[in-house]
Amino acid sequence: MLEVRIDLVPFGDRSRVKEIGYAKIWNDTTGDVEVGNYGYIVEDGRGQLVAEGKYKGHKRGNSVFHLLRDILNQELID
Repeated sequence: MLEVRIDLVPFGDRSRVKEIGYAKIWNDTTGDVEVGNYGYIVEDGRGQLVAEGKYKGHKRGNSVFHLLRDILNQELID
């Protein structure tokens, strides 16, 4: 499972850090050696669900950042 936390750090002051976004991505075990399939949730900083779903067809040779980008594009780009 991957967890991505997005924090706002006002003026670089870590004592004032605030979580403004969160994503959880997990392997749904239906893929194979070359391609992975995943479930995910994306929440805002208040814990409100922004998106949830499945992403199929991630080529395992690609970066984890490609996976995150593709999930966000699938959900957030109109």
